Amino acid sequence: MKNTACPPKGSEPLMSTSRHRWQGLIYLMPALLVITMAVGYPIVHLFEMAFGQTNSFGIITGNAGFKNFSGLFASGLMRVILNTVIWTAGILVPTIIISLALAYAVSLPLKGQSFFRTIVIIPWAIPLTIVAILGDMAFNSTYGQVNTLLLQLHLISHPIGWLATARTSFPVMMILAIWVSIPFTTLTLLSGIQAVPGEILEASAIDGAEGFYRFRKIILPQITNALQLVVLINLAYIFNSFPIIWIMTQGGPASTSSTITIFVYQLAFTLGQFGQAGAAALLAFIILMGLGVAYVKVYRRTEGNLL
Repeated sequence: MKNTACPPKGSEPLMSTSRHRWQGLIYLMPALLVITMAVGYPIVHLFEMAFGQTNSFGIITGNAGFKNFSGLFASGLMRVILNTVIWTAGILVPTIIISLALAYAVSLPLKGQSFFRTIVIIPWAIPLTIVAILGDMAFNSTYGQVNTLLLQLHLISHPIGWLATARTSFPVMMILAIWVSIPFTTLTLLSGIQAVPGEILEASAIDGAEGFYRFRKIILPQITNALQLVVLINLAYIFNSFPIIWIMTQGGPASTSSTITIFVYQLAFTLGQFGQAGAAALLAFIILMGLGVAYVKVYRRTEGNLL
């Protein structure tokens, strides 16, 4: 007699779910393969170069152990790391604070809202290289517009060499970096604010919440995902920033404004020390990953209440 027993109850949906899961993984395989090749191979090669002995063409010729790392400290690595920390924190914190204020202001139902949103986007539309060139011209000690304006207003008695010392060059470049970082951050936070449910805002208005208290207690907890996103993206972007510093000072004078990316570039393409450049890049990668992981852990532990 033919066996017509039915499969156990509930087994068919389970098999269907498992089948769809494997199908989804198969469809993702091409993308995963490309990502692995594009990201994984450079990381593996970075480790090889950091611990390898290289010639003047950057070709690995042997094993150097930790020799490349020990040579970094004699090349001023600690000063460069300190500069990078100052650069990153000095740009990231003001960018987030200013962008939060701008995003909240632009989200309010005010006249000319579209005009102000357009103004916010303008720095984003200008290529970073152009921003650095214009900044270099504006703060030039001989013909710069900044010195000319300050002299005409009698705020200074003689031209200032803004880019001649780290005391003035670093703040000048940080101001430019903040200016170009604000548009993306503001628009991302604005999208988070606009996604806040209207019922929550109406309830807070009925309860009398307004102004900064309304923003701090009602809106800010609702945009934690957007806030975490912009912090992580800006952290990586600012930490690895290159064009502004290289075009305006090239890390000078005497490497006083050099960050880790400038340091790596000079080691590799100016001094031809590709092994030490790989070691410095690996340290930068580890530091950046550590900062990102630490931030995410602290953020989740405090449930987003970092401000």
